Amino acid sequence: MRNMTRGALVALMCGGLHAHAQTSPAPDPAAGPVGERSAAIVDGAFQLADRNGDGRLSSDELSQFPSLAFRLEALDADKDGFVSRAEFSAGVVVELD
Repeated sequence: MRNMTRGALVALMCGGLHAHAQTSPAPDPAAGPVGERSAAIVDGAFQLADRNGDGRLSSDELSQFPSLAFRLEALDADKDGFVSRAEFSAGVVVELD
């Protein structure tokens, strides 16, 4: 998992994960290996971004990732000023080579 987590961080920093409108569904692990890999990358990226471990991402935490830094408003579906794990999973799409 440590390598997957590093890969997620690199993907976020390089723009490998992209924020989309809230209508994007979360990756479905039942979709097979690609779905499982995508879900693992998104989960690992969330864990890395959540520096204080409170289960939600602040604008400060999102700002460490250029591809997501300005996406708080789009990702924050309930408009509470934070991005939950569910909102992050629903709003981020992993591009696998």
